[in-house]
Amino acid sequence: MNTPLAIENAVIVAAVTPPRSKAAFNRGRVIVRGPDGKHVDVRTYTSTGAVEGPSLSKTDVEDLVAGKHAIAWDETTLVAGAALWVLRRNLPGRDRCLHQLQSKQCLLTTPRVGADDALLCMVDERSPTVATLRDQWHKEALTRAWHNTSQGELRQAELDAKAAFALSRGLDVKTLAVLSLAYEGNGREVRARGVIAMAENSRGSEFASLLERERTRLQQSRCALHIATTVVSTNSLREALLATSSRKFVDLGPRTARLVPTPVLGVA
Repeated sequence: MNTPLAIENAVIVAAVTPPRSKAAFNRGRVIVRGPDGKHVDVRTYTSTGAVEGPSLSKTDVEDLVAGKHAIAWDETTLVAGAALWVLRRNLPGRDRCLHQLQSKQCLLTTPRVGADDALLCMVDERSPTVATLRDQWHKEALTRAWHNTSQGELRQAELDAKAAFALSRGLDVKTLAVLSLAYEGNGREVRARGVIAMAENSRGSEFASLLERERTRLQQSRCALHIATTVVSTNSLREALLATSSRKFVDLGPRTARLVPTPVLGVA
């Protein structure tokens, strides 16, 4: 049951995200307490200056924290749009990401250090800048993942693809396709199939078919790139061999030799 609570005078006391995770990025919705002691797991910020979400008791909140399902937070005045972003050590370019949040004034409080050196950042998701930054980080991670997949750097590709998946603000077809292909390339077929199954369970068979088509398109693109790279490499090798064959050693004595050009049939 959703319980409304006025934002005014409410404070943040926790965020629903695990303190430890293999994911490079986590987003946690906040748990707030009103002046009457009532707690709400915030699911929605309304246009009337309130939050809505399931009502929780103090014991419920303590159990979530004790069970490692939530992170306790020193009481902070609630601002509409507040959410916790967790930047973990395996997030590519983490220091740069933090600097961007700070320089663009996206943070509601000073960043805190959590378990395993995670950076806990309370942000205002109402700000268009915040959404833009997350989308930018997602795009950068996805671009790196596909580049590394195409180059055969599959271990790094998997790390980048997982970061892109964590940063995505929804189920993105290309992100899922690149992630599943990276898993396959690393011999993790069960994980690859799990990505496709998750997509179907979440969005239905039509979305899963769209994912399969995107996987096929990317595979064909990778093959085309490989062929083009091979052709370029072959042409470069041929030119080098021709350049070498156009010269011969002329014996100038027992200790001296020099290269002199000689004509090669078919080469101007």
